[in-house]
Amino acid sequence: MPILYSVRGQTETRVGTALNNNGLNKENMSPIKIYIDRLELAYERNPEFESKLHGSPRQHGEDDAFGWAIDIEKTMKPITTLPSTRPTSAPPISSNEPVILDNAAVESLLDDIDSIPPIPCDNDDVGDSVSIGKWCFVRGKFIGPNTAYKYNYRVEHDGMVFGYLYYETYLLRREKIYLRLVNYILYNEDYWQLLQDFENDCGLKFVHISKVDVALDTTVDTSKVVYNMMKSQKSIEWIVNGHRVINRDITVKKLFWVTSGSLNEPDKNRTLYVTQTEGLELCCYDKTTEIDEKSFKYYQTGDWDYEEDDIVEGDIIYRNETRLTRKNIISYLEGHHINDHQFRDLLQNMETRLEIFRNICRKLIRWNKDGRSQDIMSLVTTHYSSETAKCC
Repeated sequence: MPILYSVRGQTETRVGTALNNNGLNKENMSPIKIYIDRLELAYERNPEFESKLHGSPRQHGEDDAFGWAIDIEKTMKPITTLPSTRPTSAPPISSNEPVILDNAAVESLLDDIDSIPPIPCDNDDVGDSVSIGKWCFVRGKFIGPNTAYKYNYRVEHDGMVFGYLYYETYLLRREKIYLRLVNYILYNEDYWQLLQDFENDCGLKFVHISKVDVALDTTVDTSKVVYNMMKSQKSIEWIVNGHRVINRDITVKKLFWVTSGSLNEPDKNRTLYVTQTEGLELCCYDKTTEIDEKSFKYYQTGDWDYEEDDIVEGDIIYRNETRLTRKNIISYLEGHHINDHQFRDLLQNMETRLEIFRNICRKLIRWNKDGRSQDIMSLVTTHYSSETAKCC
């Protein structure tokens, strides 16, 4: 596909690709950034590696080996001070002062374990720690996706939390080792190299990617534009989850609107969710407000530049997030005739991320307007102001 527009991503300026049927160019395309926002990988079980982690006699029995917990009612002390390579706006951690979580931070922590690295309670029983090369593995039980696994480890590198490693389920036989990178690592331009170093140092053989989120950020409020088009432009033909919506009075399945706002404007902010039974999801929302009021992940929008990205101070960043499970990834591989290793390599390219993003968007929601098939990506190919969005 022709290269038509530069997109700043996780490593300085990256080259993005415009989609052929739109005839895009830099002049009519809103500034965008494309990221990997979640990444879980699967590896072959490795007895030698596993024996280094838990093969020696333990200080306590297997059943009570999980010494970690998060008590949200306590004042908790951090585990480490992150190095200077960590994004400057990542969740604050100090080696001297305790971390006090307010209600918003607690909600964020329970919602998304990546928001803040796990912090031990004020007790001495925090599980065993094992070092393999420059990697430190701390065993414990965490709030998050890995609580169903017998072996759970927080992985640290140079004092920085790198990810969570878990394997051997109690109920289901999933004979693989899983690694989920923490969110702020994904916004570090060196994370691909760190991942390769981790695999080489630990002797782990990559099998496949289990979960991946691809997020596109823009100054276009796509949720508001879609809402207003649905409400006021009745000539538009909508296709949701592959089904054409014929009757405008029937509830559209698996399409949801979540609103928030003030007492005078209770539906001021709208978030659009479109889902599939197979786990495919699209979420469009106000990222700036979400960061300020809930997640505090300022590193996620920290690389926007007012001059280079043609935005002005006060502009709101809107996120369009696509989420893929293993089943969705397999479908993508089969449709593009590639294997898991090729897919992993391609994820490093902005072109591939944009293609994945639009592929998912078109599967979940698209519309026919003025004789043209359009989707979420189409909305960011034209400059939309807030006034345009309101009257659309």
